[in-house]
Amino acid sequence: MTHEDAGWRPDLGLEEYGGSELWDHGIGPHEVNSAEVDGDIAFPKELKEGLAQLDDE
Repeated sequence: MTHEDAGWRPDLGLEEYGGSELWDHGIGPHEVNSAEVDGDIAFPKELKEGLAQLDDE
């Protein structure tokens, strides 16, 4: 997964260790998740029919 640094930094909660910024989670809140795309998704016919029935209700 790729991330783009938007430049935002919090007032609290940021620590440095060995020259790197540490966050509580896998990505920092300043990073925009640009996601990964593995291609087109094809849904089975049965699932499409089930969704259509839910829309009708």
